[in-house]
Amino acid sequence: MRRFVLLAAVIVVGGCEGSPVVRGGRDAAPDLASPPPPPPPPPPPDARVCNAAVDCDDSIPCTTDTCNAAGGCDHTPVDSMCPDDTVACTVAQCQLGRGCEQVPDDTRCAAGQFCRGDTGCFERPACSAVNDPRCDDRQECTEDRCNLATGRCEYEPRDAMCTDGRFCNGEEVCTPFRGCLLQSVPSCDDGVACTLDQCNEMGRRCEHFPEDRLCDNRSFCDGPETCHPVMGCQAGMAPRCDDGNDCTVDRCDSAVNRCASTPRDRDMDNHADALCGGDDCDDTNRDVHPRATEVCNRRDDNCNMMVDEGVTSPCGDCDATCRRARVGSMGTAFRDTGRRGTEFNAMRGGLVVTEETTVNDFLWVPNTAESTLSRWDAAMAREIGRYRVGLPAGECNGRCCYESPCNQPSRVAVDTNGDVYVASRGFGMQGTVTKIAGDRRDCVDRNMNGMIDTSTNSTPMPYGADECVLWTAPVGPSGCVLRTMVVDSGDAMFPQGYPWSGCYSSGTNFYRLNPTDGRIVNTVALPFSPYGAVGTADGRVWISTLDQGALGYINAAASPPTFGARIPYPTGMRSGCGNAYGITADRTGRIWLAGWTCRDALGFDPRSGQWTRVDTTSLVTGGTSGRGITVDSTGRVYMAHSTRGTDEGSGMLAWDSAMFIPGGTVSPFVVERIAMPSSHSGAAGVGADRSGNIWLAHWYTSQLVRYTPRTRALTTFTGANRVYTYSDFTGSVRRSVIGTGTYEEDFDLGCATPEFRELSWEADLPTGTSLTFVARSADTAAGLATATSVPVAVAPRDSPPVNVSRALMMAGQASRQFLRVVVTLQASDRGVTPVLRSFSLIANCR
Repeated sequence: MRRFVLLAAVIVVGGCEGSPVVRGGRDAAPDLASPPPPPPPPPPPDARVCNAAVDCDDSIPCTTDTCNAAGGCDHTPVDSMCPDDTVACTVAQCQLGRGCEQVPDDTRCAAGQFCRGDTGCFERPACSAVNDPRCDDRQECTEDRCNLATGRCEYEPRDAMCTDGRFCNGEEVCTPFRGCLLQSVPSCDDGVACTLDQCNEMGRRCEHFPEDRLCDNRSFCDGPETCHPVMGCQAGMAPRCDDGNDCTVDRCDSAVNRCASTPRDRDMDNHADALCGGDDCDDTNRDVHPRATEVCNRRDDNCNMMVDEGVTSPCGDCDATCRRARVGSMGTAFRDTGRRGTEFNAMRGGLVVTEETTVNDFLWVPNTAESTLSRWDAAMAREIGRYRVGLPAGECNGRCCYESPCNQPSRVAVDTNGDVYVASRGFGMQGTVTKIAGDRRDCVDRNMNGMIDTSTNSTPMPYGADECVLWTAPVGPSGCVLRTMVVDSGDAMFPQGYPWSGCYSSGTNFYRLNPTDGRIVNTVALPFSPYGAVGTADGRVWISTLDQGALGYINAAASPPTFGARIPYPTGMRSGCGNAYGITADRTGRIWLAGWTCRDALGFDPRSGQWTRVDTTSLVTGGTSGRGITVDSTGRVYMAHSTRGTDEGSGMLAWDSAMFIPGGTVSPFVVERIAMPSSHSGAAGVGADRSGNIWLAHWYTSQLVRYTPRTRALTTFTGANRVYTYSDFTGSVRRSVIGTGTYEEDFDLGCATPEFRELSWEADLPTGTSLTFVARSADTAAGLATATSVPVAVAPRDSPPVNVSRALMMAGQASRQFLRVVVTLQASDRGVTPVLRSFSLIANCR
């Protein structure tokens, strides 16, 4: 329904001063406003006039304006939207086309009273004469008189004086005191949404015109809708879409509002039938078409005239029991969590050995005066953990550095995984080695609370409570004093390396421990008391003595390990002096010793058997020179020196390892002297972090000093408690010299007894480098941690593929659902790294 109603303007009737008491006839000057001009004709019904309520705004505040279903406008008067005029006897009404009006309601007044729209209820005025002026209501359309019988004024409305003769704007009536008012406006709404309703003034009637376009739903496919003048919108008849071609399917496309034809597709695979010239090669199977995915079913699924191309199992057939996994190039990416001492090099396209561990860059600082080991973050230069080590009965707070019976932790060593071992020397008591996880993922949730409870600051947890302290094991007889700690280059079982420690005071045995639980697995007797140790890439563990004038080594790669040779110090180059203190190695495998009271440093080249001496006589004073010693990743040697005296002086000396002179002496003029502040006393351990900074620890005072070679800046940090160590407490030497790294990947075959048929790999193996593959198999993923490690292959000696299940069987191990493959990358003695591009596993689940 669309309505066009012709309405007259509201006639406002007001009084006028001095009008006669009796009014009559239209010849008197009425107060009626001139009738408004007729409204314009309705707009042509060629489109919807209303799409939103705002399109129907009639500018009358008291009407609710809405769109109707046919796109026309509806205006609903709402009396409650009209304001109260404060006159108690008037009623606010909303009139279509006119807005709010206040209509007097006499029933709201007391008996005998009238309602005046401007003042409210009033008594009829008292009068005493026929033409009493008090009876004038000042309206032209009323006849005013005095009822002498009652003495009250009376008003007789004469509606005929108000009519304007127009039909469409309603009937005019006369109201005392208000004058002429409109009422009874004719409604032309026929209730049919699709008709145009309007008032015909000339015919004095309402007219209704059906308009089909108001029924149009704009859908071509259900036919044209029409408007019935009584029943409203009627549905149309759908068009017939048929192009007369048997090879097409004809339909009405509502998306584009037209008939459309598509090639016939009997199997509904979205490819036209071959019989009609389409590209489908099988009109009866919807799974066969040019864009289908080829599956292994001995059928051409994608219409390319090839069967099962590229989708056969890794076994070369359609055997669904075959499984294949590939890691690296053309497979899943190498996981960060699987890397230990390796990193992915995008330029080289694979994993390579790196001098950086996968954990953060840590300093492992033994607080000798309190039986604890601290973990310092080298990058942030702050302590992030402290752990009780040794035996609870040996905890001697405030006592250092040789007192008994005390744990007295000292030497530390870091393996490829970033785990640390610390030897508590055990003066007058049992010496021990404690292992602490370098990465939280290797800690053990022993209390099963779903989290790792461990120290995160300078406060240690009670003995046994910290879940990153993995074990503490007794080593050697009581009171033998463990003064060495080193991790060797490892083997296929433990590529991260085995920890070693040896007795100094009681016996001369050197012990190799199981990294898993600290059990002693090998004991090697030495011809002297070990004081320091360092491992090299050739599998040897080099051992120094303090004052017994010799260097020696153990063939740790032999089975069982054996002592190699005793090599005397070159006392002839040192004026008969025969002692040494700290020990380290450079990347070429040369051994470097701090001279201690000899006031020099020694270098030994195992390949040539030649010694060199670094003369420091003019650089230090007093009776003591070298203490701890290390080599950074650039090959520069740093040696701590501590001159005993009244102030226990402190400093470092540095030179390039390439200055090694076979059989000769390195001049002090090429040695850099790095002095510490005078308040720093008792320089001990020295180590390099992965950023190239050198850290110096003190045993007489509590300072840790960071030296930055690039800027020669010295920064002092406090918090350590008398650090008595002379070993590789950052792990940088082992990472540089040993040159190994590992990667591990776990596979879930999804069946209890798989057959691991083939392990293959792609790698670059420069001369002197190798890859070692070790496998573990277990019924559960958790069981892999304790499963037996079985060597599978060593490249380049072995060529792929290799049968993993056969290797497990030969070692007495079964092939289970879960398999862990650990690959050890070994760099050459010149630091050249292999590149592991990928490795893959093929297995069958029967």
